[in-house]
Amino acid sequence: MGVWKRSGDSGGTVAPPPNKVATTDQQTKFLANNQTLRTSLGADAEVTGRLSFNAPTRIDGKLNGDVKCTDLLVIGESGTVDGNVNATELVVLGRIHGDIRGAQRVEIGPVGRILGTIETSSLAVREGGKLDAACRVVSARADVHVLPDRREDQARPEVDD
Repeated sequence: MGVWKRSGDSGGTVAPPPNKVATTDQQTKFLANNQTLRTSLGADAEVTGRLSFNAPTRIDGKLNGDVKCTDLLVIGESGTVDGNVNATELVVLGRIHGDIRGAQRVEIGPVGRILGTIETSSLAVREGGKLDAACRVVSARADVHVLPDRREDQARPEVDD
């Protein structure tokens, strides 16, 4: 079942719905490529529980629970998540009420809304998007350096000359 109608019989290109905002190459490919599109919840679906995905995923229905995605996760305009979200990259065009953790990038689209807390390496809010959350923008993991344990330094006896 295709989410978007194909434009023309030859070429098989997929036309994204109007008002879609995609800024990265990965997001553009995901929103335009029907072969990588994975709709986890249709607009008329409602699920209670935890979901986990390893491929680019789009949620257009309602989820009452947590979701984890090791790839791009798109919450569509009609999509709502009442629970915690853990995704590598997150685009919110619908609504999330909960905590967002572990994301390298979070983008709130023009009609998107987040209520809760966000911890990410990169945060973008498009004009019209709503953010009512405690935000923490953290360094990318490659930039994190482990410091030596201070207790080792304190355990060494000082030498007086």
